[in-house]
Amino acid sequence: MVKRVDAKEKVTGKAVYCDDIQMDRMCHAVPLFAAYPSARIRRINTERARAHPGVVDVITAADIPGALQVGGIIADQYV
Repeated sequence: MVKRVDAKEKVTGKAVYCDDIQMDRMCHAVPLFAAYPSARIRRINTERARAHPGVVDVITAADIPGALQVGGIIADQYV
């Protein structure tokens, strides 16, 4: 049996979660999931999103170097 060292903080509401952290000039990421999980994506136009007030950047798979491996155990599992 593993002892939960964070149990008291969690049940009393004193535990600090990622959503509780605030910093100056902090940005928030908002993932956008495809409307059709098994669809073939032919192109992504990010111009409207980039032009939206307050948007710092729009990142797609093309912006990430290396092997693009993400997903669950089951095909089309929500990530």
